[in-house]
Amino acid sequence: MRDMKVRIAMSADAMDHFEACHKTYGRQAQEDVLIEEMAELTKAVLKHRRAERCGSKVGTVNARNAIVDELADVTIMIAQLWAIWEIENIIDPEWLTEWIRNKLERQAIRLEGGN
Repeated sequence: MRDMKVRIAMSADAMDHFEACHKTYGRQAQEDVLIEEMAELTKAVLKHRRAERCGSKVGTVNARNAIVDELADVTIMIAQLWAIWEIENIIDPEWLTEWIRNKLERQAIRLEGGN
């Protein structure tokens, strides 16, 4: 798991696609799609838990595949909204990296029994 890295290629084609979605559907509709996709991811995770509790190997595999599918959808929508909201023009990537690092450090402290 430590070696796994997910990267979204913000290629010119992807940016063109995001812009076309934005122009066609509008920002609010795309925000709604993100919310829907996050709900579908939640549902997939719950189905996976249920399949594990029931001891269903086929159900667990199917549910895991659904999680991967929904993770892909959520990731695409996050990337799309990142572009629509022009986050890269608002937030310095190094600052965001530091923000994430700080959150991970706080979580590590909690894991070690701190507050």
